[in-house]
Amino acid sequence: MKNAVSEIREDIIRKLKLDFTDTFAPTLDELSWFEQRANNMKFWIDSDSARLRLETFGESPRISNKISIICEKLRQYADSDVKKPPKNLFVSRKTINKQLPIAVSGIFIWGPNHKGDFKILLVVAIPNNGKQEMIFVCTSGDVSQANTVIGDLASDAQCIEFIEKFTISKADCWYLNPKYFKSMPLEQQETLRAAVSKAGDGGLNDAPCVFGFNCA
Repeated sequence: MKNAVSEIREDIIRKLKLDFTDTFAPTLDELSWFEQRANNMKFWIDSDSARLRLETFGESPRISNKISIICEKLRQYADSDVKKPPKNLFVSRKTINKQLPIAVSGIFIWGPNHKGDFKILLVVAIPNNGKQEMIFVCTSGDVSQANTVIGDLASDAQCIEFIEKFTISKADCWYLNPKYFKSMPLEQQETLRAAVSKAGDGGLNDAPCVFGFNCA
């Protein structure tokens, strides 16, 4: 688990509004373009990016404070030789035995509760050596809420469906391999474009599966 965490670089994710013209007409060759962005995919957000999330989501400062705490603990974890996750931090990893042509990062937010607190789950899914790695991070106090998401992911098919729905409904940043996009039938491309244009309008269960990963 430590290696998977350490391999995710220290870049800051910014809220991404996809421009399909730019996204699918990269200057690098398609494989290099996608691999570069997948390798740079990162969701351990520092305090500045946490404040950006605050502006984006319009939520309480308690969200940015909790994200900052999680990120600091993760940095300490990645830089140490300790195998176990930091105290008061929950890290879960699932591996799909199939590499997907997508890298995605995002967040679940629940709340506020009667005390004004929020529960947060950070999620990243990245291709890695022929497989797809999914990493989930939250504070130990938010584990029960996080398990309402993670507990439903028992099979590869369920994990792949989750990634499709999560990308449309909860993702802050995602990159699709241009070669895969171009291989999709034109009708499916338009369906994907339409879904992206409405991204974030509904919850996870309301999001469509428009990438076709379970069929690929």
